[in-house]
Amino acid sequence: MVDVLIPPLEDVFDFELDERIDAGTLRENIEELISREKKVIFQVTKRELFNYRMGEFLEEGRPLKEQGTINGDRLILV
Repeated sequence: MVDVLIPPLEDVFDFELDERIDAGTLRENIEELISREKKVIFQVTKRELFNYRMGEFLEEGRPLKEQGTINGDRLILV
């Protein structure tokens, strides 16, 4: 379970994740879900997930567990 902060929406969403999912797929899934739920369209073409606890961006194509993401982390979609 992680929190995902979406700064432009000034909102935080809770997600239960499979730690084997890669960061790129997770980002795409989050964007789809938020677009449907909040009826918004993401304008920026390059977005990344930032792990607040670790102070670094997640690399797309690598699983969350491999990058040190753990239960309770806060991710920020930037």
